[in-house]
Amino acid sequence: LLALARRTREKREAEARGWLLKTPTEFGFRTDLWTAARAAQLIRDRLGVAFHPSCLREWLTKRGCSPQKPARRMRRR
Repeated sequence: LLALARRTREKREAEARGWLLKTPTEFGFRTDLWTAARAAQLIRDRLGVAFHPSCLREWLTKRGCSPQKPARRMRRR
């Protein structure tokens, strides 16, 4: 039973990581920037599993993924 639960969890994790290889606009977001909050929303909507964005960020980092941040540019005075 534990092996079945582990395989199911691993399958869902792989599915969620696969979504992050696509652009956020393919899932209805307005921009092509992945954030932990957006990833958490997508997982909640698709899998029914709720993650806090900071916990999800840590989970993704351990698996070699990291949320994207826009480059900040200095404004001219």
